Amino acid sequence: MTSNEAICKRISDLCNEQNISYYTLASRAAIPKSTLKNILSGTNPTVATINKICNGLSITMYEFFHSEYFEDCEDD
Repeated sequence: MTSNEAICKRISDLCNEQNISYYTLASRAAIPKSTLKNILSGTNPTVATINKICNGLSITMYEFFHSEYFEDCEDD
């Protein structure tokens, strides 16, 4: 799995865990819905954007990346 695929899966899992929509996450993270949609469609996010997403999910970046998805990422 690529790093971007891992990021997408992690965002999806966390939204499901918190029972929130992508729209709600974008609002909480203070990022445009289009930015989140682009990430989920394959655009690589910046570290700053991932940090905003983490803030919207009320988790740390460590918690975000502390997932089996990121253990064996392939180069994009």
